[in-house]
Amino acid sequence: MKKTFKTKLTLLSCTVGGLLFNYSVFAAQNDGLVGYATLNGGTTGGEGGEVVYATTGTQINEAMCNRAAKDTPIIIYVTGTINHDNTTKVTGNCNTTDSEIEIKGVSNISIIGTEDGAIFDEIGIHLRDTSNIIIRNIHVRNVKKSGSPISNGGDAIGMESGVSNVWIDHMELEASGGEKDGYDSLIDMKADTKFVTVSYSYLHDSDRGGLIGSGTSDTENTYITFHHNHYANMNSRLPLLRFGTAHAFNNYYDGITSSGMNPRLGGQIKAENNHFKDAQNPIGTFYDDVMGYWDVSGNIFENVTWVASTQSGGSASHPAGPDPVSTTIINIPYLYELHDASCVADVVLAHAGVGKNMSFPTDSSCGSTTAGDDTIDLDPGTPIDGGSSSEDSSSVGVNQSLITGAGADSTSKGSGASSSNVKDDNISTYWYPNLETDTAPSVWVKWGSNVTLTAAIVKEAEGFEGNITSWNLINRKTGDVLASGDANALLEPIVFEEVALTQIALVVTGFTGTPTVAELQTYTTLESDSDSSSGSDSDNLSLRSDALVEVSTTGAGSANDSIDEDYETYWSPSSTDENISLSVKWSKLTTVGAITVYEYLGKEGYVNGWELVDNNTSAILATGTSLGEAIEFEPVQTCRINLNITSTTDTPAVAEFESYAGLEE
Repeated sequence: MKKTFKTKLTLLSCTVGGLLFNYSVFAAQNDGLVGYATLNGGTTGGEGGEVVYATTGTQINEAMCNRAAKDTPIIIYVTGTINHDNTTKVTGNCNTTDSEIEIKGVSNISIIGTEDGAIFDEIGIHLRDTSNIIIRNIHVRNVKKSGSPISNGGDAIGMESGVSNVWIDHMELEASGGEKDGYDSLIDMKADTKFVTVSYSYLHDSDRGGLIGSGTSDTENTYITFHHNHYANMNSRLPLLRFGTAHAFNNYYDGITSSGMNPRLGGQIKAENNHFKDAQNPIGTFYDDVMGYWDVSGNIFENVTWVASTQSGGSASHPAGPDPVSTTIINIPYLYELHDASCVADVVLAHAGVGKNMSFPTDSSCGSTTAGDDTIDLDPGTPIDGGSSSEDSSSVGVNQSLITGAGADSTSKGSGASSSNVKDDNISTYWYPNLETDTAPSVWVKWGSNVTLTAAIVKEAEGFEGNITSWNLINRKTGDVLASGDANALLEPIVFEEVALTQIALVVTGFTGTPTVAELQTYTTLESDSDSSSGSDSDNLSLRSDALVEVSTTGAGSANDSIDEDYETYWSPSSTDENISLSVKWSKLTTVGAITVYEYLGKEGYVNGWELVDNNTSAILATGTSLGEAIEFEPVQTCRINLNITSTTDTPAVAEFESYAGLEE
């Protein structure tokens, strides 16, 4: 199926400031809209509203402010150069400023440049708390955040704080440099921006194309379409996509010096029938180790290089090439005309940008097909490789800190230290904070989407054991404390209630020397004895190679004498010990359902009061007044069992502390 579009033109005359202008303007101001902006109720801008003409920024502000209400539809046609000299703040049903064209707290507006040309010179367009906005056929150039004059944080177009249903079409956006020159991005979307289409626009000569999501906590930006745009002489962010879902088709990228599409932190992009020319790293996850995903098909890669390297801060680049394959599946819930990639460059160069009569392809020389499915629901994408929902990443005993897409960060880093060292499975590398500036140090592991955890293991670096004297393990997104403890508690696995999260942090609350963490391992479930061992219930778990014993004090013998399978050796506490305890612990979750404690021959009966405690949960498993018989209880998965001796007739002597998954009949 082939589809053609043609924009209708209407010749209007009007008087502004006593001058007569003849405008060939575009009556069908929302013809040709495709993409996510067609959803969520659609995007019609000021359709049906008053038509107003402006040649200054002040007149644009007046048009928005003089409406009957903040949601009264209006179409504003602009001719000439808009700059700081002709833009003043206006009050009314609006929130305007004199430093940018502010579309804030309002809705149902179209701002369209006429065929005589509209240039926003060093003044940006800012959308905030707004919906149903159309901006077309305007050249926005050289908007700065530093130097003079400044506008809109250096963004040609910026959207933030509750923005939805926006169509940016047939625009030209340029910045003449990068951040060092005072510029930021051409199009930024953050703080809950959704249902946006950017189409048939020319974006060029900028270090940053734009971002979708400003950081690790900015998670609600999604459903963005980019199609038939021309990107030339760009450095990166085409786009930078965090968490959300985007669709990029039939775009022409001519000159990318660093990286192009950069989905990360679980962001997902469908990239189809695009043409990349003279580009480095067109698609991948860059400057972050928390992976994003891509659904790729039909793209042309012409004179493209793929470079995998470590970036500043220790993060790596993860290019999709040199042979890109999809790592997610994204189903598009709208219909769109998909041109063959072989003629995308010609189509885009003929129609993208200003001064093209806001035209769309009208001939059939370029093959195309109708794609998408407008009968399906919104689809955020389904990872098919490396996602946290895969069998491998959630299987028993797998360190989730090592799965594809896991990253790390911290409140600070000491000289030469890296946050990523806590997730590299190498105990000879480590992280430590800069204690000169960081009084509450923490390090965390993060993922782009939820992982389910029940346990963690923290390993302090060799030579620094015990420096951390108190700590909390928290869900960093919610602040919920999952576990806490002292230096001794770090010597064994940390088990907590099952939780689904994207960031887990070790918060150091006390230390005697520099806290130095070699590994922060995380687990859906620690490998248990019942899963990993072929032994029977009658195997004495206290003899397993990873079993250790701890005691409150030692008066005679040694602690190890209580788990050496030798009934002629024993451990005895100090005669002054008032809180006598003996514990067996394991390096991984172990199923325990029975204990047998033997007193040393000739000293039986010295213990006449005791309790068995699951150290992980503090639950009392059993109590009694004598030892020597098997103690059975409901099996538990634990890393440590404590025998607390609560009453004695004399100093006890324990020959063996045997532990079992259960007792065979």
